[in-house]
This record gives sequence, C-alpha cells and structure tokens, in this order.
Amino acid sequence: MRLTTKIVLGIIAAVFLSAIGYICYLSLSYDGEKKTGLILKEETAGIDISGQKVIEIYADTIPMKDGRGNKDRYYVIFDGHINIQPVTNEGEKGKLEIPEQLKEYLEISTLHDKTILRVKTAELLADHYKNEIPYPAAIRGLNITVYADSCVDIRSRVDGLRANVQGLKAGSINIDILRGDLNIENCEADIITPIIRDWGSFVMKNSKTKVFNADLDYLQNWRIEQCDIDTENLTGSGNHNIILPASECRVMNWNPKNEKASLNVSLGSDTARVVFP
Repeated sequence: MRLTTKIVLGIIAAVFLSAIGYICYLSLSYDGEKKTGLILKEETAGIDISGQKVIEIYADTIPMKDGRGNKDRYYVIFDGHINIQPVTNEGEKGKLEIPEQLKEYLEISTLHDKTILRVKTAELLADHYKNEIPYPAAIRGLNITVYADSCVDIRSRVDGLRANVQGLKAGSINIDILRGDLNIENCEADIITPIIRDWGSFVMKNSKTKVFNADLDYLQNWRIEQCDIDTENLTGSGNHNIILPASECRVMNWNPKNEKASLNVSLGSDTARVVFP
C-alpha cells in the first residue's frame, strides 16, 4: 500500500472516529438542563396538617396532542422522597415540610380527615423553562418530610416518588405509592400495610409489628430482614411464590381474592406447622 493511500485512509479513519466521538458527546451533554430537569432547591417550607389522618399526593398531568390530533399526556419524570419520621419536638407536631420553591405551585385542600396535595406540574415547568417544555420533562428534588406521632396513612400517585419510614413508633403504618421503592426500618406498629403499584421494591428491616398485611398483586419485589412479626396476612389474585423463613413471622394467613389465585410457599430447614381452617 502506498504512503499516500495510507495517509488518506488515516484521515478518513480520524474523521470517522471524530464524528462518532462528537455524536457521543452531543448525546451526553447536549442541552444538559433538559436532561437533568428542574431541580428544586433544598430550602423548605412547613405546612400545618394538624388533625388530619390521611395524606394524598398527586401531580397534574399535562395534556398534549400527537401528530394525528389525538390527546395524550405529557411524560414527566419525578424524582424525590417522602420521608416519614417521628416528631422530635413540639414544633414538628402536625407538620410536613416541602421544598420552598414548590409552595406556590402546590394546591392544598382538605376533605374530612384527609389532606390532599396536588402539584401544578404545567405551571411549575412553564415558569422554569419559559419557552417550551422539553419532552420528557423532569422535576427532581421533590422531597416531602412528614412528622408523625401516632398513625401514618400516606397515598402517593406521583409516579416514581420513593418513601422511607425511619424510627417510627405508631399504631399503624399504611404506605401506598406508585412505581417507587419503599423502605421501612427501625419501626414499631400494631399494623403495617405496604402497597407499591406497578413496580418498585419493598424492604422492611429491624422492625416489629403485630400484623403485617401484604397484597402480593402490589408487592412483586420484597424482602423482610430481622423483623418481629406476629401475623402475616397475604392476599392476591394471581400465582405467587414466596420464601418463608421461620424467623419472619409466627403465623401466616393466605386469603386469595378469587378461585384462580395460588400461593407457593418455600419453607427452609426450620421446623414448621401448617394448619388449615
């Protein structure tokens, strides 16, 4: 091969590799804000929820039209935590904390003993991006802290919002979230009921409860570690498989939702007693 041919091929190869590198660079760094999304600042504001037993959290969807004129909803990525922790001083009683930046974009209403929080998604993103909201858009740092001293009943329909319950002693802990991870650690309650809709992992560690309720239709990926459970109530409508170590609970009840539901239980080497009613 002639020297000139080698030079030409070398130039072509260099241009090709440069183009590939540039494309990779663009894919990683082009319009970084759109990829990262709106990040809410850490400054917080308090909300009084005294006397309310249930907290429901929603985020408005953004309607859009596809090329054929059909309406659909704008896809928005939410990232954040619902942190449930015990009251440590009088100022925290009946309070929850939200990002200060979110306050003017949050609609708060009450219904009987329920507090309803609704994020005004379209207004928040429109004010942030000024011109055109990117697709997909993202709101990050959506962190909510709930101070609890008796019963906890939180229902989140914000896609991807995770929940953590730490060091809480309560009558009941009921957490119902959508496509997010749920962790309960170092807690004590008479009744614990976790629900994760669609997908997400559930972990409970170093906790104690008289009754643990699990709908297996809403707990696909879950584990319990070093917990003291008197009675474990399981239900479901499909075919489910669980591994049940003797240390997990003293009594397990299976209450199928329909005739087609089934539960396969794998027992370890521990001695167990199975009783049918």
